[in-house]
Amino acid sequence: MLFALHYTDRITSVLTGAVTPSGRDVVQNQNVESADIHGIEAAAHFVFSAATTADVVVNYTRGEQEEADGQVVSANRIPPLNGRLSLRHTVSDSLSVEPYLLFAVVRIG
Repeated sequence: MLFALHYTDRITSVLTGAVTPSGRDVVQNQNVESADIHGIEAAAHFVFSAATTADVVVNYTRGEQEEADGQVVSANRIPPLNGRLSLRHTVSDSLSVEPYLLFAVVRIG
């Protein structure tokens, strides 16, 4: 599945210029940003024998958002590359074993 979306009026926090008595900036949520997001969700099922199969699922999403000041930056709240790998083996009619690995690639820095 390939997907792409463009939306306007994205909610963001905007400084109001006010400061609380404890020194914290006061912000207000406003619908002033836009974003373009695209990605792919892919899956495959492999049959090695009548008793053994494998599944692979991969999800990749990226996007850019235009901030209230017009600056274009990487979109926030976008999940990392992630997926699931599994191998299923049927031992008998009443028993099967399916170890799996869930993964997500995290960028640091």
